[in-house]
Amino acid sequence: MLAEYPLSELAHRRRFQSNWFKQFTWLEYSPHTNRDYRLPCFLFSKKPNGKVGSDTFIVKGFQNWKKVNCGNECSFLKHMGYAGSAHNYYVQCFNNLNNRMAQINNVIVKQKEIMVAKGRRRLATTIDCIR
Repeated sequence: MLAEYPLSELAHRRRFQSNWFKQFTWLEYSPHTNRDYRLPCFLFSKKPNGKVGSDTFIVKGFQNWKKVNCGNECSFLKHMGYAGSAHNYYVQCFNNLNNRMAQINNVIVKQKEIMVAKGRRRLATTIDCIR
């Protein structure tokens, strides 16, 4: 996190605000381009969907700081969309990636323990039946 972000080159000369990281935890800022990106969308979307601006947050980057914190017209909120939006789906995928219990090696170990326990019960039942 920078102490102060550079002014944009656009006519309204605003800058990225570090407090946006608290409200929008999925933001990533690039000091090289002075633009922000949506990390979960970048990682999990296959490609821009062809709609106008669909590549802004994952390829080109966003720099129109005037459109942030403007109520219902806030670009960040519009990007998030409704509960079932693509952005929210990608955020859930990102959270699952960070969730240690959902990581594949932990799931496989747990399934193996369950299979071993079931196998032991079957073996014990078979031995009891034979006696």
